[in-house]
Order: sequence, then C-alpha cells, then structure tokens
Amino acid sequence: MKVGEINPYIRQAKESTLLKGMNINQRIIFDYELLYLREGNFTLIYNGDTFYCKKGDVILIEPGVQHEFIVNTTDISQPHIHFDLSYRANSEKIPICFKDITAMTDKEKDMIHENMLPSYPTAPLLVCKNKTRFLTYFNKIVSKRPTSPLVRKGLLLELLGLIFYDNFWGLLRKEQFPTIAHQVKDYIDRGNGLDMSLDDLSKFFSYSKFHLEKKFKECFNVSIITYKNQLRMQKAKELLMTNSVSKTAKILGYNSIHSFSRTYKNYYQQSPTSSIKEGKKEK
Repeated sequence: MKVGEINPYIRQAKESTLLKGMNINQRIIFDYELLYLREGNFTLIYNGDTFYCKKGDVILIEPGVQHEFIVNTTDISQPHIHFDLSYRANSEKIPICFKDITAMTDKEKDMIHENMLPSYPTAPLLVCKNKTRFLTYFNKIVSKRPTSPLVRKGLLLELLGLIFYDNFWGLLRKEQFPTIAHQVKDYIDRGNGLDMSLDDLSKFFSYSKFHLEKKFKECFNVSIITYKNQLRMQKAKELLMTNSVSKTAKILGYNSIHSFSRTYKNYYQQSPTSSIKEGKKEK
C-alpha cells in the first residue's frame, strides 16, 4: 500500500457499552474497526489466537479477519470507529457486518475491503506511545457534538498518522507521500474516474475543484478534464480494436453512443466505425 492511497471514509463512530454476557459472536467485518477499551476487560479471539484485553488497550480489527468478543467479569465501555482506509464508490452503501463468512452471500463477500496494511507483530493490539494525543483525536471523532464530515476525516488522518508512526514505521519510511496532483493523475491513469466530472473528483479527494485544477495545471501544464478526455480517447481507440462502438461507449461511461461518437470524431477527425474498419484492414 502507498501512503498516498489513504483517503479514509468514516462509516460509524460512536460511544458503545457492552454488558456482561453481551458477547459478539464469531464474525468478520467489511472494513477496519478501531476501538479503545475505556472501562472493563474482555477476551478477544482474533484469527484463532486469544487476547485478554484490558482497560486502556487500543485495538485494530482488520477487514476479513475472523474474530469474536467475550465480555468477562463486568460491563465494558468501548467507543469505536468503523472506517475504510481508501474511499470506494460504494463506501456509503456498505453496512456494519455482524456475520461470519460462512453465513454471507457472494454479494456480501464482495463488500470485504482489501486489507491495505502490512502485518504488524502485535496485531490486533496497537502500540500507542502518546495516549493523550491519541485520545484527543479519538474522542473528538466519537463525540456526539456535531462536526462536519471533512473535520472528522481530518481528525482521523491525524489519528492514523500516530498509529502509523508507532506501528507501521517501515511504511512511512519507504513511501514518499505524493502531491494531490499526482494522486489525481495516478487515479485517472489506473482507469478510475474516466467518467467523473471535476465536481465528482473534488468530492472524492476532499479538495475544492479550484484547488485541484490549479495544482494539476501547475504540475502537468494541462487541465484535469483535458487530460482525462485525452486518456479516455486513447483507451477508446484500443477498445475499438476488439469491441463494438456501443460496448466501448458503455465501458468508458458515456450516456449514449451519439455522445461518444461525437467526442471521438472531434478528437480523431473520424468516426469510431471508421476506426474499426481501419483496424480490420491493418489485420
């Protein structure tokens, strides 16, 4: 995982209490869960290993890892945050999971986020050298006081910075954080966002469209939309070698064949159909 790929989405953040006997049965989750054991203790069975968690522990549950909570002798207070490390197009539609993988449908299994973090030796317990600072960010996120999603995201990034420094230092040393312009270019180059508007990209990267456009032009001397459309047309020509016009338009996210054909003709000075014919002649 590259540090520049971190674009977190908070699914749920809240105070939570589990009463004695209120166990969470064996399950896996679709996302990450970061929890702080404020009061009490419990036994955590994580990936087949047993951990006795006590007051003050910070715990990170990773996506796709089988686990269960057993409340031991008293009620526990365990505020927690469910989040994605990298925002996905369907992030806002994915629920919190309480099922074991054996009870999941194929559709639910597809919701399991790829674990982007390298393994760490103390998993699932996190090292937390500056607990005061950690709790400052953590408590603000789970607080019921109204804050904007952007502020909460910023707080989570600060929190992740502390976690990474104490637990994933190798990751921070190896990867240099790319500029926002390079993040946008890399996202488009990988085939994502080809059908996204500048407003869509602004929402995805949590920057104003004016800031994105300014930084992108400064770095690459071309606007985001122009660059995106150029890449889109290059991919269109490649796709037309093995696909019909209608299928190519659909793959590239055009609303209609007419819109795609008009854009293609303006760019290449010939219709998509003509390109297909030329490609057949060359073969």
